Amino acid sequence: MSQFRCKGLNTSRWTFDRDGASHRVRNTATNLCLDARSDERRSGGAYLVVQRECGAAETQLWRAVEIAPNGTGQVDVQLVHRSTEQCLDINQMSALDGALAIRWSCGTTPNQVFRVTTASIR
Repeated sequence: MSQFRCKGLNTSRWTFDRDGASHRVRNTATNLCLDARSDERRSGGAYLVVQRECGAAETQLWRAVEIAPNGTGQVDVQLVHRSTEQCLDINQMSALDGALAIRWSCGTTPNQVFRVTTASIR
């Protein structure tokens, strides 16, 4: 999966479907979920995050950890993979279109912070 600038299209919209204390993060255009299986490894030790058909797999469960509300119905979150405790991360802190989404050790860098509407988290 790759990052691209938001253009207001459904391809950049995600819904958080609650599953206990975690969520399945589902794309509203593709109806596929974020998935981070351990067999999706790339060089440098990172694991690719991909979209797959939503199901019961533990590899699709994420916790949305609130970093900071911004008072506009939005909140900044880190998405923490439930099985590995690693975070959704944009590879090499890139701001470019096409940068890969990976699973990486959680930190405090902005490439692991995502702004979501509070309404999208069910």
